[in-house]
Amino acid sequence: MRDDMNNPIMVARHWHRYWIHWIGLVGLIFLLWSWFGFLRLDAGVSYGTRAATYCLGMGDGGVGALVFRHKQYSGLEGSPELGFGCWKDPLDYEIETTIFPPALITFHEDQSISIMSGAWVGLWLIILIYLLFWVSLIKLWRRRLRRSLRIP
Repeated sequence: MRDDMNNPIMVARHWHRYWIHWIGLVGLIFLLWSWFGFLRLDAGVSYGTRAATYCLGMGDGGVGALVFRHKQYSGLEGSPELGFGCWKDPLDYEIETTIFPPALITFHEDQSISIMSGAWVGLWLIILIYLLFWVSLIKLWRRRLRRSLRIP
């Protein structure tokens, strides 16, 4: 009988005992919580300068980034706020929301006081990409371990 079979390094562990599994599971739970928790809520942060206002937000089943380029800044009431800001507003229940919104939306709109451009990504697409990456990482990890456990 071989002595190296008693070596704990040589014994393959189950997939759920690896750190990759648990870190990935925490990330998946966070993404699922944000997907279903923000279906009826609009929240985000913004930073405003005299030239533009930059916004990152989530709501209605997705995340997005917006840039408002100001055509003119007067400093009067109604002008964009300077510095950091945040918002959290419930969406109107008359607005219909879906669990699977469009995967990707890009837009560019010229308004009277600013030029708005941005992109919006559905959270279901982010979760799908995350799952594919996580499962691939676990498979590669297991393959690497199997190769290292082979006895020459």
